[in-house]
Amino acid sequence: MIAIGPPGRAANEIGGGVPPAEPWPPDIAASEYEVGPFTVRAGSVRGILHRHPRNSEPRQDAYGLMYDQRTRTLIVVVCDGVGEFKYSHEAAAHVCRELPWYYLKSGSWNSAFFEANNSLMRLVESWPGSTGRDNDLMATTAVAAAVSAGDSGISGEIAWVGDSQAWVLDDESAWRLVAPVRSDQPDTEVVAGRTRALPSGCLSVHTISWPPGGRRVFLMSDGVGTPLEMSAEVQKTLAEWWGSPPDPYTFVQQVGFARQSFMDDRTAVGIWIDLPDAPEDENSEGNVAGYSGLVLRDSSSDQEDVAASVVVSYTDLGVVGFTSDDDLGEVFRTGFRLPGYRGPLVYKELRSSLSQEEYSRAIGGMRQAVRLRDSMSDEDRSSLDEVTVWPLALVEKDGVVSGCLMPMIRPELSIELHPPATGRTVSRNRDLAWLCMGARTAIRAGFSQEEIDEFSGLLVRMRILVWLVYSIALLHSHGTVYGDINLRSAVFCLGEYPRSVLTGCDRVARLDDVSRRQANSPFFLAPECEEPGSNPFARGRAHFQDTRTDVYKLGLCVVRCLSRGHGATQLKSADHLTGLLSPECLDAIKASLSQDPDQRPTAKHLYQALNDFFRFMTGT
Repeated sequence: MIAIGPPGRAANEIGGGVPPAEPWPPDIAASEYEVGPFTVRAGSVRGILHRHPRNSEPRQDAYGLMYDQRTRTLIVVVCDGVGEFKYSHEAAAHVCRELPWYYLKSGSWNSAFFEANNSLMRLVESWPGSTGRDNDLMATTAVAAAVSAGDSGISGEIAWVGDSQAWVLDDESAWRLVAPVRSDQPDTEVVAGRTRALPSGCLSVHTISWPPGGRRVFLMSDGVGTPLEMSAEVQKTLAEWWGSPPDPYTFVQQVGFARQSFMDDRTAVGIWIDLPDAPEDENSEGNVAGYSGLVLRDSSSDQEDVAASVVVSYTDLGVVGFTSDDDLGEVFRTGFRLPGYRGPLVYKELRSSLSQEEYSRAIGGMRQAVRLRDSMSDEDRSSLDEVTVWPLALVEKDGVVSGCLMPMIRPELSIELHPPATGRTVSRNRDLAWLCMGARTAIRAGFSQEEIDEFSGLLVRMRILVWLVYSIALLHSHGTVYGDINLRSAVFCLGEYPRSVLTGCDRVARLDDVSRRQANSPFFLAPECEEPGSNPFARGRAHFQDTRTDVYKLGLCVVRCLSRGHGATQLKSADHLTGLLSPECLDAIKASLSQDPDQRPTAKHLYQALNDFFRFMTGT
C-alpha cells in the first residue's frame, strides 16, 4: 500500500478483511483502454472501512465504460453506492451496466438517467424482502461522461446525480472540480447525509458541457474526490502521478492510496485525450482559455461608476454547481480562469430579493474591493491573495452587475467531520469559532480527539491569530475598513504551518467613503457604536465603522480564540490570559479592548505584539 501523507493507524493494522458470507464484487478492479485519441485507466478499490472485521462490507463503488465505434464516442460511468443501505453495491453495479446503453439509445443524459432510474426502481421492487419503496434496500450516486474528439476538437457532456465528482487536471498541473460535491438543491427522495441518489421518485440530473481545455479528465467517487478537494498534498501528488497515463496496475494502486481519516471505497476513471493543438485564432486576442467575456469597463458604462473594474460576462463563467450561501447571495463553482490569478474560482451572485439599497451597497463593496486590489503593487497584491479570499472581478449578467468572481477557498482550510449522532460525513470550512469549542462540543461536532488536540495548543492558536490580525493590518494600510469582524470572518488550516485566511472581503469599505455602512455581528459591537447613554464614548451610528472598531473586534477575536468552552464566544476581557502571555502582548490585547477608541493600538501594533510573543516562544 502506498500513502499520501500520514497513512493512519487503520491502514497499517487492517489487512485484507475476512471472506464474504455471500457473493460480492471483487475487492479490486482495474481496466486499461486505448482507442483513437483516448487513453483510459480505471481502478476501484474496497476501502479500509469496509475491510474492518467488525464492519465487513462489499466494495460499493463501481465503474462502467464503453466505446461506440459508429459515433466515436467514449462513455464512462462511476457510481458510489450509499453506505447506509445493505445492497447499494448492487445498485452501483446495475447503473454502471445500464446507463451507458440508455445514453447510446437516446443521446441525452437526462433521458438516460430517467431510464436507469426506472430500471433501478424495478430492481428494488423485485428484490427479496423489498417493501417497494425506492430507498428501501439500495441507492447509488452517479457521475457520467460522453466525449468524442476529432479534427474539430473535443465535444461532450458530463452529468451527475449526488456527490460523485469530475475533475480536470489542466496544463499547469492544477486540479479543477467541474462536477460539484454538494448539490444545489435538496432532493425530496433518497437522502443519505446530504447526498442525493438513485433511485428517486423526484429525479434531478445536472449536466455541463465538456470543460474547455479538458484533455485530462477524471471521474471519481468521493473516496478519491474528497481528499483531493481538501488536501493540497493530495492534489500535488496525484497531479504528478497522473500527468500522463500510468500502467493499469500502478494506477489502481495509486487510486487506493492510504491517508489518515479517509477510509472509504476508492474509484477513479482517467481519460487522457491526445489531440494536436488548435491553431491560434487571430481574432481571439485578449481572450482566456477560449472565453471572451473579460473586458475593462470605462466610465461610459450605463451602470453607475463601474470605471476601472474588470468585468466578466456570466455566460463565460462555466458555472457548474452551488457551494454555499450567505445573507447577500449564493456561491457557485466555475470553470473560468482569470489572467494573473492561478487557481479555481467561484462566482457569488447577489440575491434577487435584495432591496435596491441593499443591492447598491453590496455592489459598491465588491467594486471597491476589486479596485483596491487592482491598484496595489505586485508585492502587496501577492500578500493580499495569500491572506484573504478577495474579490477579483465583477460579473455582469443580462447587462447588469450581478456579483463578483472570487478564489475558491483552498482545500486545506476545510475538514471532513463525522458527527457520532448522525453517523454521516460532512465537509466544513474551519472557521475561527471552532477554536472556542470545548472538547465535548468538538467531539459531538464530529472531530476526532487527535484533531481536537491539534488545535488546542496556545501557540497554534496564536499563530492563526497572528495571520488574522496581519490581514486586517494590511487592509488598514490601504485605507480600507473590514467592518463586520467576527468568529466567522476567517478560516484556518493546521498541520506544520497553521494559519488563517480572511473571508467575507466583498463587504469592505474605503475609509474615505463617508456613505459606508457595514454590519455588526451579535456580541461584536464596539462601545462607540452603542446608542448614547452611560458610556461616554458611545456615539450611535452602529453601521459607520472605522479602523478603531476593527481593532476592537480583533481584540475580541483574540481573547475568545485563546479561550475554550462555555462562554468563550462572549468574553470581553483579557484578564484570564494573565500568566499565559508576555506582559507586552497582554497589554496590547487589553488596549485593543479599551472603551476609548483613541487608546487602542493600530492593527499593525497589535500584529507586532502577537507576532513578537509567538516568535519568542518558538525561537523563530
